[in-house]
Amino acid sequence: MRRIRALYLRNHYGARPALPGISAKHWRSSDVWVPATQSVTVSGSMALIALGAWWDEGYTTSALPKDTNGSFISAVTPKLGGPPVQVQVSYQAAAAAGGHSVTPPSVGVRGDGFFLLLEAHGLASSMPVRDSGYALNWHEAHGRSDSNNISNISVSTDSSAARSGDLVVAIIVQDSYEDNNQMGLPAGWTSLGVENSALDNICYRACYRIATSPGPQSLTCSWVSSSCFVAAAGIVVFKSDGGGDPSVRLVNSGRDPLTGGP
Repeated sequence: MRRIRALYLRNHYGARPALPGISAKHWRSSDVWVPATQSVTVSGSMALIALGAWWDEGYTTSALPKDTNGSFISAVTPKLGGPPVQVQVSYQAAAAAGGHSVTPPSVGVRGDGFFLLLEAHGLASSMPVRDSGYALNWHEAHGRSDSNNISNISVSTDSSAARSGDLVVAIIVQDSYEDNNQMGLPAGWTSLGVENSALDNICYRACYRIATSPGPQSLTCSWVSSSCFVAAAGIVVFKSDGGGDPSVRLVNSGRDPLTGGP
């Protein structure tokens, strides 16, 4: 059974307008992704990276996003516990020239979450994933004042393949019963997006950085909560093409994301 959260009424709490590159699917205030698709026109050498954080009503590992002009490849394998809360990272290494209309996967009418589409430059055009890792922590939901409350999660790459100058992308998700979870931004990382309220959606943090040293890559994300019962995190290292530091931004944003996120 879907966990009970604060009683949000559809006619009072509408889905908030989305920022460029980010689609939201709310639990009560919206039955669909808003916007339904993310669009981008590719010219020259560019990679597309899709990030997802959600509760999938199907209680299964979610499908990859669909694209009218290409196919996404999974960069990290999600793990599921009891609640179907998960993060997803997928990519197109050398996106085809022309228009792309990308649709987030279905997470069901009672599912909720966030989907981000990024454009990246300066990545290897073949086999760009150098390393990845996934972390999951969960227990049965107990409501507020949970004695087993989860307050942070750490994730590390599975090996030590990363090199200086590679692009490192991470996405973290957690679910609780609270309005202001204050999802922290790990030191040295730049925010791509964040949601601190779990009342009508899950909480998440997406961020990236350029690797400053070779070897294992990791981060720890913390938040304020007394009722978090599930948290997951994924981290992926994308190879630099060797021509300088890669760049990444939300599609249609016209700028690199600012630290602190939307």
